[in-house]
Amino acid sequence: MFTRPEYNADDQMQETLGLAIRGSIAVPYMSWAVPSAEALEVIAQVSGGRVVEVCDGPEFLARHGGCPDRALLLCWARHDMGEASLAAYRGDTVVAVGEVQQGATWELDRELHPEWRQVRRVPLPNWTGIHDDLRVYRRRVAERKEEEGGN
Repeated sequence: MFTRPEYNADDQMQETLGLAIRGSIAVPYMSWAVPSAEALEVIAQVSGGRVVEVCDGPEFLARHGGCPDRALLLCWARHDMGEASLAAYRGDTVVAVGEVQQGATWELDRELHPEWRQVRRVPLPNWTGIHDDLRVYRRRVAERKEEEGGN
């Protein structure tokens, strides 16, 4: 555990207790990510209510034609799953939830994938020691279609 100079003994005890609860109760029995009303509204807005979450991996996307009519939701995806899912996905919107600052989860690398751009970021409530957020990416080709009045 990292201690901060400005922490007193009570602060350190609270953090230790928070990490213990997170590790033994919160994450194993609930989830890594904690949604907020704003995050759920953003997902509904950008997806039109049609979302595919690939907990079974990118094979699901491949079996279903890449799900071009749905937003791809990646929640705490491992790096290999994120890349493989993006390769199989044929839609225009990716919603990614995770902790990218510390490298714990996949992040859409804009150098590897210049056809995607981040259009929204929503902070999320976090368990002690977790720093995740929600990010929305749009495929640049889709943006051009919308500007030209296409579907």
